[in-house]
Amino acid sequence: MIFKLIMLEIKDTQDIKKIKFLINNLWYGKFSHVFPQQQCNYLERRNIFKLKNFLYYFYKKNTKNEKKAFLFLFTDSNSVKKSVIIFRDFSIYDINIECSIDYYKNSLFDITVNSVDNKIIIYDTIYSSGIQINHYTFIDRINEAENFKKNTINPQFDICNYLEELIDLNNSLIKFEEEIFMISNNMPNIVGINMGCFKWQPSNFIYFSLKVVEKGNDLLLYTSNYRKDVLFAKINFSDPNGEMYINKIKNLNNYKNESVIDIGLNDNENQKNNENENEIIIIRVSNNYPSSLRHIEKLLFFKNENINIHEIL
Repeated sequence: MIFKLIMLEIKDTQDIKKIKFLINNLWYGKFSHVFPQQQCNYLERRNIFKLKNFLYYFYKKNTKNEKKAFLFLFTDSNSVKKSVIIFRDFSIYDINIECSIDYYKNSLFDITVNSVDNKIIIYDTIYSSGIQINHYTFIDRINEAENFKKNTINPQFDICNYLEELIDLNNSLIKFEEEIFMISNNMPNIVGINMGCFKWQPSNFIYFSLKVVEKGNDLLLYTSNYRKDVLFAKINFSDPNGEMYINKIKNLNNYKNESVIDIGLNDNENQKNNENENEIIIIRVSNNYPSSLRHIEKLLFFKNENINIHEIL
């Protein structure tokens, strides 16, 4: 039997405020509007030795279709058991999970929700039945997630399909917008950037997002810095290449002034050392926010290192 996941958005501002307070106080140690989730660094060549000398587990996911979130089970002040999904923008949804009552003593799982079919995948466990386990080994944290699934009636979620080796993976098996995550078995799950956990994708998959603002016939492209728009580039209509790019952007599906667009960089080996080496690629109108200046710098550094899967193996 197939069960359809029902997610009901919580609109009451007081309920949202209470849940924000609970999750930040429980996990982050203070009340904050920062989404308290772990982030993995892009793999740099200087860090490959860690993969060779320490125990890592690997999984891949589509980071554009799978939206990062928390699954939070708790008991509210009225002794009502609640299970909610909390997204990065702090939109919160009620879902129904029938599981052992112990999990409602505070359980917190690092998950993604597929934007196409609402499929939930658990990638890590932070709290289980009131016990903080983020400092346990990764394999122990995943086993806790497996136990949670076993103690749930008709579970409407899956556990990540992790690998102990990357032998069976190569570039041809990695789809556009998929990334491979490399999780240290011995590093805890922390709030913010984890310097011991990494992610990787083929460098030709790299792209970033910029906000487009029309100014006369020209286009201004904005990144963000500390949540403020910052001018990143200007495309001049008077330039022949500029006119070409402007026409490409304005002909994108769903384009309008102040849209955010995804942009890639051409790194075709056959075009290196010619005038089109750094040609930008207009991909689509995006659902993302504009990429931060720091994020773009990291992406370009990662792209220039051009690490391939064989180096990781």
